[in-house]
Amino acid sequence: MEVVSSSARKNKRLVNATITVLITVVLFFVSVQMILHRFGVECENKYSVDRCYIVTNYTDGITRFSVNNRFEPINTGDEAWISFTVPQGIYTIFPNPVLRFNYYNCAIKIFDEKDNLIYSDGWVDVGKSVPEKFIGNATCVLPLFTKAYNLSGQCIKIYMYSLADRSNSDFNAYIVRSVDSWKVPIDGHQGLFVMLMAVVVISALLALYGIVKSLFNMTIDIGVSVFLMVFSFSMWSMGSQNMVGVLIQNLDMCAKVEYYALYTLSIAIALFGFTFFKSGIFHIIWGWVLLGVSVFFLTVCAIHVFSDTLSVQSFMVFLLVIIIAEVIFLAIGTNIDKKIRGEISTVIIRCGVLIMLLMASLEIGRYFLMFLPDAEAVAKSQLGAYAALVLTGIMMTYYIILTLEAQTSIVERQQLEEIAYKDTLTGIPNRSYFNREMDVMSNNEQKEYTMFFMDLNNLKKANDEYGHDMGDKLIKSAAACMTKAFAEKGVYCRWGGDEFIAFVPGSADNGDECLRVLKDSIESLNQSGDFPFSVSAAIGEVRSDPSDPIDPNSAIREADVRMYETKKKMKASINAV
Repeated sequence: MEVVSSSARKNKRLVNATITVLITVVLFFVSVQMILHRFGVECENKYSVDRCYIVTNYTDGITRFSVNNRFEPINTGDEAWISFTVPQGIYTIFPNPVLRFNYYNCAIKIFDEKDNLIYSDGWVDVGKSVPEKFIGNATCVLPLFTKAYNLSGQCIKIYMYSLADRSNSDFNAYIVRSVDSWKVPIDGHQGLFVMLMAVVVISALLALYGIVKSLFNMTIDIGVSVFLMVFSFSMWSMGSQNMVGVLIQNLDMCAKVEYYALYTLSIAIALFGFTFFKSGIFHIIWGWVLLGVSVFFLTVCAIHVFSDTLSVQSFMVFLLVIIIAEVIFLAIGTNIDKKIRGEISTVIIRCGVLIMLLMASLEIGRYFLMFLPDAEAVAKSQLGAYAALVLTGIMMTYYIILTLEAQTSIVERQQLEEIAYKDTLTGIPNRSYFNREMDVMSNNEQKEYTMFFMDLNNLKKANDEYGHDMGDKLIKSAAACMTKAFAEKGVYCRWGGDEFIAFVPGSADNGDECLRVLKDSIESLNQSGDFPFSVSAAIGEVRSDPSDPIDPNSAIREADVRMYETKKKMKASINAV
């Protein structure tokens, strides 16, 4: 009956926790949307540059022309010239207007209609080694009206030189007020941005907490890998959506965030596998996987520092293969390992792994679609961002369930201990508990203490003449007297029947004080008038001194003997009267 009750309580806790998480997420999302709308985060006025003339020159000698924002993908060494006319009087519509656009793995220069260079990202050595800072996502924010030039009504030309394969295949540019420039990446996606930010901050704090907890317990807490995984995946998603620039003005850092996030993600997945499979062959394999991806990451960092020709992006294909292989191996392990296969938390992880594989496949597909014509809607989908939120929900749910399962096990163990070590009638510790504590005292070599053995008088009379309820009442009252005398001073229990025993460590004064309280408590039962007979008890006492120590088990036997001697004297005294 108790097992069913515990299982029901456990399921109820899991359901309540899941509902609480869902309600919290919904309320948070709605609140953030209202706050963002209140403070005007939306980029209400922006002009989309959608009429461009594009000339692409390829290294194989082919030149292609386009009159829209999309063009054939450019690869290493290819060039693209993008021309468009800035609307006349644009500065009257947008005070302090700026041209903002993103580009990928390119070096750029911008010229006015008289071929005057008005902007350059600093790289001029075409055909030579590419500095690391030019690899990855980048953002150009160009003022259209300065003291040096006024581009209103002019045809400006943007030159892009591709530094890696599949650099660019579209040109999405906007003219906005300079104060609104930072809003462009999150315009229309404010809720998603804030959700990702909340996930990043919370997961980072929880990962740090897990690290501190691991150091304190001298063992790796699974929360470290869980929240590091969520943090890495969310940072990668923000980087791929160009949202990091809203927070960090360092363009070089913004370009590298998504790459380093993926490297960290591979380590987090390996660490999760190592901690998820606590023993067995999978635990050993994941240990080697963790070592391998860590060495790989350190190697890439070293190459990044010392090499002029290789960058963090050079290993992206290999890194994606590693991550997908890790996820597949994790899926296989959760279905094979019999030790963890039946746990609720494992079911959550198994579902999460399948969803991660689906999201990863869709994201890889989106990556290739972005370089194909007529696939702009799919290419601009935010599958990575939503995958990050899905992963967050799965991993948070897993960690909550895992924590609740552990807490439930602790509570159930405590309940079993209460049943095993408490007397059912009186509620005070029983004989098993006392014996366990005496073993501890023996191991600790407690030499100075006082042992008491108490036996109630008149229990038979109470049962025979007034019923067993009166006998139970007498035993409970005696237990209350024991609690009052020994609860704060030592260890005590109901030994059995009408017998009680107590152990008081320390000097003889401690034992004397407890004995005085016990006798006064028993006497108060007579004064209360709750019993129609005299309440008394025979008490045997044994003292152990450091100069002549007594083993606790021997002290129990000796106190028992002295209790019976006292009981005989009390009976003899009553008979003499």
